[in-house]
Amino acid sequence: MHAKTLCHHLSRLSCVTLLRENQHQPERDSSPLPFDVPDETGQPALRCRACGWVVTAEDQRITVNGRHDHVFFNPHGHVFEIGCFAHAPGAVPASSPSTEFSWFPGLTWQVVACAACGAHLGWRFQDVQDSDFFALILDRLVLDNSAAP
Repeated sequence: MHAKTLCHHLSRLSCVTLLRENQHQPERDSSPLPFDVPDETGQPALRCRACGWVVTAEDQRITVNGRHDHVFFNPHGHVFEIGCFAHAPGAVPASSPSTEFSWFPGLTWQVVACAACGAHLGWRFQDVQDSDFFALILDRLVLDNSAAP
């Protein structure tokens, strides 16, 4: 069944994970991303597609539930392909934390937006001990095409 059709049929359910694996703590993912252009710190930068602001770097990539990338949909049927990152200093909170429809059970989520232009970039997930990670929408990020100075 096509993902959009599946989302349409399940849109009345609470948030359903298309890819579900055993829950566990985030870990560093040592596999490289398919780019090699460094930002000012020497790491490949991921920028906001809307304005070019640096959001995070390749070395912040982590795995959650055994994967870096996940596909989820919300109760409205919107499908998101996300990547998990330990830190995203270019993304700022844009909502209050919530526990409703969490894609990662037991964690609260908070919408995050680009610190420069306000574009929705994804979510910050946090546990009760204040450990957190960022789930960023992959098609809202672009590779830094310029070399470091």
